[in-house]
Amino acid sequence: MYSQELENLISTAIVNGILEDKDREALFKCAQAEGIDLNKFEIYLNSEVKKRRRAWFEEAKARNLAKYEARKRGNDESAMADDPIQSKVQSIIDEALSANLYPKEILLLLKEYLSDGILTDKERQVILRKAEDMGIDRDELDLYLDSQVQKIEQITEAVARRQKGKSCPFCGAAVPQLTDKCPECGQHITPEATKELEEILDNLEEALVNMKSRKDFDRNKAIVERYERKAKMYYSNHPKIKMLLAEIDAEMKVAESKLKSAKRKETTISILKNRWLWIALLLVIAILMMIIGNSMGRDGEMIALLGLLLLTFVAAYAFLFIAKAIHDS
Repeated sequence: MYSQELENLISTAIVNGILEDKDREALFKCAQAEGIDLNKFEIYLNSEVKKRRRAWFEEAKARNLAKYEARKRGNDESAMADDPIQSKVQSIIDEALSANLYPKEILLLLKEYLSDGILTDKERQVILRKAEDMGIDRDELDLYLDSQVQKIEQITEAVARRQKGKSCPFCGAAVPQLTDKCPECGQHITPEATKELEEILDNLEEALVNMKSRKDFDRNKAIVERYERKAKMYYSNHPKIKMLLAEIDAEMKVAESKLKSAKRKETTISILKNRWLWIALLLVIAILMMIIGNSMGRDGEMIALLGLLLLTFVAAYAFLFIAKAIHDS
């Protein structure tokens, strides 16, 4: 739908169905630089976030279901307690049972369906039909299911954010826990590389902020060029680096354009304020008028006279200007 570069940035920014505010802002700036309608882009971006979150939930569902079945077969209650989603589901069921909110049969069915962290529409309808057959208010139960699913989704999103938090400093791919080699790019992950990436990001972001505020453009440009070389050399595939470099490039072009415009304006004002330039120009005009007037004979006497008067005026003004300058010094 959009340029390949922008689509790649969108893909790398949305990790586990989550798009951070900073990444969203960077994507909007890239879209604006390409002349894209921002309202339409926002709709598209939101739909992509939802689509990729659903895909992540489906993957999580398959993983959690496999874990649940394996644990159920092994009756490994302690392992199940380590799973935050399973722990939350068990907590919900225990609370409902102790409060006697709904029949045990309904709650056990809910526990089974929520074991993967997701309640599908089909599973919801099964629970609601069964509850209706038992004389339970369908709408009330539906609201209860919504509230419990929301709690599970919050836990699932927290898990997603934790998984997102550990990423490869070289390409930005998610890295499994206790792994020192990226499954995507094959680079070895070291604390030094992670620290260096953080340093590059911090310095580039600081330079970007200063550049936007028009503070010391040349200094910030030097900082950007210094860390940009290192970023492109070692971390060019990292999504945050890509977006940050694209944003810096766009902002640098704007800043350079404004700086050039300001310099042109300053030069123009300097020329207009340069009295010696105007004196020289008027002297040239006066001399030309006298030359042209004299060459025309009697017909050009008026032009020659005006040239002489202008020459006298300019000479007098120059004399006064020099005298004032000597006096002030």
